[in-house]
Amino acid sequence: MKRCFCIGVLFILLVPFARGADIRIREPLALCANDISAQQYRRTDKNDEICALIKVRTPIRDMKFDSRWGITGDITYKSGEYWVYISVGERVLQLMHEQLMRLDYPLPLRIESGQVYRLVIEADLPDQETAEKILYGNLSVMSLPAETQGADIRINGSETSRTTPAMFSLQEGVYTVSIHKDEYETVRKSVTIHANEDLQLTVNLEKTDPLKQYRKQLRTQKIISGILLAVSLGSGIYTTVKGDEAYRNYRTSTDPEAIAGYKNDSQRYDQIAIVSYSVSLASAAWFCTSLVKSIKLK
Repeated sequence: MKRCFCIGVLFILLVPFARGADIRIREPLALCANDISAQQYRRTDKNDEICALIKVRTPIRDMKFDSRWGITGDITYKSGEYWVYISVGERVLQLMHEQLMRLDYPLPLRIESGQVYRLVIEADLPDQETAEKILYGNLSVMSLPAETQGADIRINGSETSRTTPAMFSLQEGVYTVSIHKDEYETVRKSVTIHANEDLQLTVNLEKTDPLKQYRKQLRTQKIISGILLAVSLGSGIYTTVKGDEAYRNYRTSTDPEAIAGYKNDSQRYDQIAIVSYSVSLASAAWFCTSLVKSIKLK
C-alpha cells in the first residue's frame, strides 16, 4: 500500500515535467489602436458590456484559453491568430495546451471595452508539424480625410468585408491593396509584408472629378463608335462587292438553277449591305457627336 502511495505521488510530481516545454511570450500584450475588429465583430459579456479582443498570434494549433470571468463565445483560429474575447477589467489570461505547461499570463495593460490587443507567443513542440510555422505581419489601413473613413478595402482583388480603418494579419509577401468609396477616386497601393512587423498604410482619397469622368466616358464612346464604324463600313463594302458579283452572274448565266441561286445571293448581299451601311451611319453620327463634345471641353 505504501509503495502504491509513493508511486502515485511520484507520478503526480513528474506529470508537469512530462507535459513538455513552457509557453513563451515572444511579444507582450500591446494595444492595436487602429484595429476596430472588436467593434465590427462585437461580442458582449454577461453584463452586456462590449468585450475586448485579444489576438493571440502563434503557429501552435489546439491552444485553449481561459480567464477569471471566462471567455466570451467560441475561440476562432484564422491567419495564424486566435481571437479571444474577454471581459473588461480582466487581469490574467490562461494559455493552455495538452503538451505544454499552463501559463497564467498577467495582463500588463488595462483591458478596456471594444479595444483590440495583440499577444505573440511561442513554444517548442517536437510532436507537432513544423509546417504550421508560417510568418505573419500586421497591415493597418487608414483613409484620409476623416470623412472617407468606412471605405471598402480589397486585397489582391478580393473583398475583405472590412472598411477603413482596419488591421489585417497577413503572411509575408507582396499585396495589392485597393481602397474604394463612392464619389471618390479608387486608390491602389502595393505593399510588402514582413514577419513580425507592423506596416501602416494611409491613403488620401480625392473627390471624383465629374469633368474627368465625362472625358473618360467620351473617350470610351469614341473608341466604341470608331470600331463599330470601321467594322460596319467594311462589312457594307464587302457585301456590296459580293452582291454586284452575284448580280452579274445572274445576268450572264444560262443555267436556270444557277440563275435562281445568283438571284438569291444578290438579294441577300443587298440586304446585309443596307443593314451594314445603316449601322455605319449611326456609328459615324455617334463618333462625330462624341468628338465635337470632346473638342468643346478643351
